[in-house]
Amino acid sequence: METVAGILVTYNRPKLLVHTVRSFLGQSHKLNTLVIIDNASKLETFETLKTLGVISSDVSFVDGAMTAKHTVNGVQIIYQRLAANEGGAGGFHEGVKLGLESNCDWMWLMDDDVEATPDTLEFMLKNRQKSFCVHPAKRYEDGTFINWEGHFSEVSGRTVWSQDPSFPKGKPHMEVNYGCFEGMLIHRDITQKIGLPDKRFFIVNDDLIYGWLASKHTPVLYLNHVGLIKHRQTENQVQFLWVKENEISAFTQYFNIRNHVLLIEYLSHAGHSKVVLYGFFALKLMKECLQALLPRPSGQNLKMIFRGFLDGVMGRFGGMGG
Repeated sequence: METVAGILVTYNRPKLLVHTVRSFLGQSHKLNTLVIIDNASKLETFETLKTLGVISSDVSFVDGAMTAKHTVNGVQIIYQRLAANEGGAGGFHEGVKLGLESNCDWMWLMDDDVEATPDTLEFMLKNRQKSFCVHPAKRYEDGTFINWEGHFSEVSGRTVWSQDPSFPKGKPHMEVNYGCFEGMLIHRDITQKIGLPDKRFFIVNDDLIYGWLASKHTPVLYLNHVGLIKHRQTENQVQFLWVKENEISAFTQYFNIRNHVLLIEYLSHAGHSKVVLYGFFALKLMKECLQALLPRPSGQNLKMIFRGFLDGVMGRFGGMGG
């Protein structure tokens, strides 16, 4: 039987975390190990996990790095609290490392604002003869389907989303060339070939590039099976020219720009023209600057675009300018 380690990264979202943990432990194909990486959250996250029984009642909170192990219904739980918030990228870096040490065949990566339906892992594993990197489809709590079909262009560094999705036409799966840490199931053989997630990203595009690296060794599948429920965050929409887009916070804007330099690094190392990639990046910068000025001027977003670009070209990665 295929052994699976769940890898869950959390940061100060204890109410959502409860749903994710319960969905991991309630799978029809039972997990062997559950690794929980706590990105230096406040005490409430630790206490919530203790109440759930995944941390032993005799373990005390430490305001710093700590590791605690416990067993729940035959599932080994490894709780690791990091000394500092290393973002999703740093959290999954540490989580995949522990997943490999558990000697499980597969690692199932999940954010703390997503929960899985009980048969999701079982369904994904049915596709193990086709792929060593699999993603289920996803919806919001209100039932709205999240279209994730597209293509990551190695020439431009852009991800282009399909306007004519395949699942309504009855296709059982699609092959993509990128990844998402909201439900990625990846085999240890692939992680040993491509290494751990790159913690330099902190957040934004770390999972995209990890899936792209995996696609060089196995077809990356996107399954026509709605196995994930994502808890929707409040999103404001703004009108940009003739298109409505979700408003981006200055914080996310910074990482969106800075980490694009990392995308260029990966793609240029794969043999693609750095000149062309930076040309498309220049167009992206122009678009982002226009969006920061229209329709509601945001000096903070404009500042973060500039800071993100500067930190990227200067090689300052990790946390904010870290």
